[in-house]
Amino acid sequence: MSNHHHTQECYREFAEYEYNAQRERLHARTSELAFLAGRQPLEISQCDYEQAKREDVKKYFSSL
Repeated sequence: MSNHHHTQECYREFAEYEYNAQRERLHARTSELAFLAGRQPLEISQCDYEQAKREDVKKYFSSL
């Protein structure tokens, strides 16, 4: 495997890891928001998801 292909593979693996980590963070925060609103953690709403997504994006950009 050439160095270029190895680098591409490393980037792909990192992107996949970041994607999965973000999904886990969003799921956890969405469940938490539902719970805080007085619902069961699995009774999430679209608003819960959108709020969790906004918070995650804000946290990402504030860390740059």
